[in-house]
Amino acid sequence: MADSPAEFHVSIVGVDGAATLAVGGEVDIATATELGARLDAVIAATSGNVVVDLADVTFLDSAGVVVFVAAQRQLNATGRRLVLRNPSRLVYRVLEISGMAAAWGVGPPALEAAAE
Repeated sequence: MADSPAEFHVSIVGVDGAATLAVGGEVDIATATELGARLDAVIAATSGNVVVDLADVTFLDSAGVVVFVAAQRQLNATGRRLVLRNPSRLVYRVLEISGMAAAWGVGPPALEAAAE
């Protein structure tokens, strides 16, 4: 039997003018509204850049990309930016195909060290 997907979650892990959100699970049409609401709240409550840690995101579709684009537009209005960090290869590929990896300056995931 296949493992069930990780449940979607968003945690605010740091706020000090800027904020870091740790996102996990699947970011898709079913969870995009919740992610957008959390980002909107953080953007309104902070004055610095907003960092989104994607290390625990297991799936990202276009609905999730749209949420990130909307957040970046809100931040642009106040001279701030959205910073996406630690994408998996799968998440990075979605960002790359959409053209957003370059727009956000997201580099490819680090290659795992070769076993000796």
